[in-house]
Amino acid sequence: MKNQKALIFFCRRPVAGRVKTRLAASLGGELTARLYACFLKDLSAAARGSGAGVFLFHTPPAGDGVALKRLLKEDFKYLPQRGADLGARMLNAFISVFRAGFKKAVIIGSDTPDLRAADLRAAFRALAEKHAVIGPAYDGGYYLLGFARENFRPEVFAGMPWSGPDVFALTMQRLQESGLRPARLRKRHDIDTLKDLCAFYRRCRRTGGAPETFRELRLNLAEIQAAKRRRPA
Repeated sequence: MKNQKALIFFCRRPVAGRVKTRLAASLGGELTARLYACFLKDLSAAARGSGAGVFLFHTPPAGDGVALKRLLKEDFKYLPQRGADLGARMLNAFISVFRAGFKKAVIIGSDTPDLRAADLRAAFRALAEKHAVIGPAYDGGYYLLGFARENFRPEVFAGMPWSGPDVFALTMQRLQESGLRPARLRKRHDIDTLKDLCAFYRRCRRTGGAPETFRELRLNLAEIQAAKRRRPA
């Protein structure tokens, strides 16, 4: 196998009412779905530049993979997630790529559209020196997790309170208890709420990140500002 690195990209098909429900409570389902589609486009560009084989694992139904491939126009592997909860689905995705022969694997979600190809390449480089790599999020979770195959620890996914603020801390504890010392990437903000989205827009004006998402935000800025007045972030 030429490429020994796998990037696992977890996402949903951008359908109104099925994505970013907390944000949709402020912006409505249609605009939120259009923004989420831009999240996916920006992250797909980063994934393409990562130097890894990309496996896009989407939530069921299985037919959503066709729609996502049509949207993203990327020659990724499009596969449905399998498992009863997020931990099981992540575990199964890692097992799949390691069984396919990849020696390093990194997983990302879809809530940090300003993640860049350089960030992903840095994560894979970290696995050459560290047992694992993790990117903490300001909400107490993480936006990236990676392992070399010989250091993979399935126990970090079992029984985790995924919606709580302690996911990163508990994951770090489990990694360390299993003898791993992970590399830590810089902390990032997820986009879950209108407040998060407005802060993201301000960051993008400074950094030029996430061009597809930033463009959509600018096109809908009046609607977003009106939503902010109606429902203070």
